[in-house]
Amino acid sequence: METSVIPTEARTAPKFYEEGNWVVADWGMINAAMNSRSGSIRLRHERAYSSNRPSWNISDDRAVEIARAFVTKTKILGNVETNLKLGKVTHLRGQTFARGEVSPEFILDAGVIFTREVDRIPVVGQGGQLMVNLDSTEAIVGGSRIWRDIAGAAGKTKIKPPDYAVAELQKRLKQR
Repeated sequence: METSVIPTEARTAPKFYEEGNWVVADWGMINAAMNSRSGSIRLRHERAYSSNRPSWNISDDRAVEIARAFVTKTKILGNVETNLKLGKVTHLRGQTFARGEVSPEFILDAGVIFTREVDRIPVVGQGGQLMVNLDSTEAIVGGSRIWRDIAGAAGKTKIKPPDYAVAELQKRLKQR
């Protein structure tokens, strides 16, 4: 990673600790964690989640553009091609309650979720998802990566016809 993408706070020695299956490097406002079982990675910069209520003026298209540029620049997926499939763009929302009054809802960040396909088959569930979070200043403030390596084909199998599942279900329901 280039030094320019590493925030100043993260250039000092972190405090390390374990939290369940996660090994965490904590710099205070910034923390990075890796799951010892799955290898997934989680990054977070607390600045985006402070009590400030930033105005949100970033379109989803712009958020996707920023996230793609981050993935390419940091090579967070290694040498995997960056022709990622866009899963969706989510928004973390906040609201405050003070002196008996509830504030209007506001957006804290955008989470751009990328997925992938292997041999034109969508990867669903753990192993094919990358999320990049950005705040209202277009800064990357977090993310998670659960992106398993492709080990190659394990073998071939015959695909059962669609009516097979219906017939099996009916058979098992009759047994009950």
